[in-house]
Amino acid sequence: MPCRTHVPEDSAFAVCCAVPCDAPGVTIISRPAGQPGNAAAKFLAKYGQAVAMVVFDDVFVPHDRVFLAGETEEGGFLTTSYATHHRQSCIGARAGFGDLLIGAGALMIEANGLDADRHAHIRDQMVELIGPAAPPPSQKRRFRCSRAIVTV
Repeated sequence: MPCRTHVPEDSAFAVCCAVPCDAPGVTIISRPAGQPGNAAAKFLAKYGQAVAMVVFDDVFVPHDRVFLAGETEEGGFLTTSYATHHRQSCIGARAGFGDLLIGAGALMIEANGLDADRHAHIRDQMVELIGPAAPPPSQKRRFRCSRAIVTV
């Protein structure tokens, strides 16, 4: 997909098309979701979001599957429109997935007859689910939370 800052001299790179992911010449290079060595990576690999790059090596694209071919000005508008929609849909999906994880965690605590108020390690894990992602180890600070309230 073209970049929103393309100028007419970049027209050879302002291409947008659709092909099947198993088309001859299409290679998808991906890594599992999560950080290598992270214990949560196994869970993230199953339910998380992966990052990938698609390589086109002499791929045939039928003309009716080409949306842009050198139109840099229209490409900028298309990219901005797509990014705006993608951000909204992605944020909505992440919030719902977070609710799913927090609710599942709360139900597991209850099903095992445990009390997060009396078991600090369980409370800390629930707070970690609710809070933002942890900063890098060099920036890590410990916060104490006296109570985590989770509603299901």
